[in-house]
Amino acid sequence: MRKIGAILRGTGRDLWRSSFWLILYNILWVTFSLPGLFLMAIGYAAVSLPIRLVGSLLLLLLWPFLTYGLFYAANVLVEDRDLQLKTLFEGGRKHIKNAYIWGGVNILIVNLLLSNIQFYTNPESSFSGTSGGVILSSIFLTITAFWIFWQPFVVATHTHGDGGLLAAYRTTWELTIGDPITLFVALFMNMLVLFLGLLIPPIGFLISISLISLISCRTVKELAEDGA
Repeated sequence: MRKIGAILRGTGRDLWRSSFWLILYNILWVTFSLPGLFLMAIGYAAVSLPIRLVGSLLLLLLWPFLTYGLFYAANVLVEDRDLQLKTLFEGGRKHIKNAYIWGGVNILIVNLLLSNIQFYTNPESSFSGTSGGVILSSIFLTITAFWIFWQPFVVATHTHGDGGLLAAYRTTWELTIGDPITLFVALFMNMLVLFLGLLIPPIGFLISISLISLISCRTVKELAEDGA
């Protein structure tokens, strides 16, 4: 619980002293990422592969760059340095190659996982209403949720150092199994922040993603220092 307390105190302090820049970064992230996410959601709701593909390509344009820029800025705050307008773009440029590799791989993986969920829950599928279908769709839903909400910690780890993407995944996994309770509590906090942002759109538009980046970067810092 000591580490959770440190994460919450540090996040609150960072949010208080740099709220203007965090809100601005969040607005930029939402403005340029939401259209692609929205089209992907429509594609799955309408069971339309072309709409899904268009949404995925639209998301790939700026979402990886802004995500890495935002998490880089969060790590700057965690290191007790000040933010500027250029910090977001500096982080995106610094990690641009790995950001787009990460973004492309994750769009592919999430689409594959969501397609499996859609298949096993489709009323026209031979698995519909069967115990096997329920079990398989539940397994894929759990994997999808974990994968999506684990990614902020991967990006937090990657933007904290200068290593490669595979090294960031390996380090994040080591931190996860080293202290699963702290990481899963932080993961649950991120889920709550995202849910609150979806439930109350102004919160999501102004601060949710920035807050998730802060929680994730603070968590990685606490876990890394504890394991050092």
